[in-house]
Amino acid sequence: MLGDAHYGLGDYATAVTHYLRALPVFRDLCAGRHHALCLEKLGRAYEAMGRYPEAIHYLKESLTDFCQLHLPDKVEQVQDALDRCHKTSGRGEGTQVLPSLAAQNRRVPPRAEK
Repeated sequence: MLGDAHYGLGDYATAVTHYLRALPVFRDLCAGRHHALCLEKLGRAYEAMGRYPEAIHYLKESLTDFCQLHLPDKVEQVQDALDRCHKTSGRGEGTQVLPSLAAQNRRVPPRAEK
């Protein structure tokens, strides 16, 4: 994504512009994982800019998607970012967002034996 290049250069505002342009494309293509990643990257860019309400908004959206996609590593990473945003913004000591979805996602069904 072009937004990633700008993010890497520290040009977070331009990164946000590109991520916002990419979001509807991923949604329209039903590219769930890419859509969730784009939401997460938007949240992280807003966090880097100190715009915590926007960061929290997009990180929450990505957390919901990652839970539905059963990606526990991403759920944990996004939850950590959300907690950091809550603490840094003074909005509390962090909250467990969507605890029931996150807990469900951590339950890994047993593998069928071959």
